[in-house]
Amino acid sequence: MTSVSYDEICPKCLFEEAYYELNLQRRSETLFCRRCGYSLEYITCLDSKTGKWKKKKEGGYWERKYESGPYGAFRMKYKDGISRAGSLAEKVTHEMIDEFQRMIDDGEIDEKGSYLTKWNADNKFGEIIIGSTKDISFFNTSIL
Repeated sequence: MTSVSYDEICPKCLFEEAYYELNLQRRSETLFCRRCGYSLEYITCLDSKTGKWKKKKEGGYWERKYESGPYGAFRMKYKDGISRAGSLAEKVTHEMIDEFQRMIDDGEIDEKGSYLTKWNADNKFGEIIIGSTKDISFFNTSIL
């Protein structure tokens, strides 16, 4: 086994089912929140000459950090049963909402099992804009 994954708490919206993966072969860590869209990744750098992990002079290894969002998230459940989920790279626009609705209306994706969220900075929460809440909790416990 080269990787393990489990649910983790999102540091941005406190969703308890954010996806976390530790890949031991690649020496990388990934966190993705399917509610607010926050993503964080650490990847250990390889030396281009030797192909081995790039060591620091003071010890340890060089890592790259990739962090994005939160801007929102999406899940698209296609008619053939395949699903795709991801985080948004920018704030939600009317064009994104219209395109998502068009995909539902045209039958490209199934409304049940698909959703689009946007990040609400005031409430620190990923709010659903369009789609189904069947596969994810959108109850905001941070306002209680």
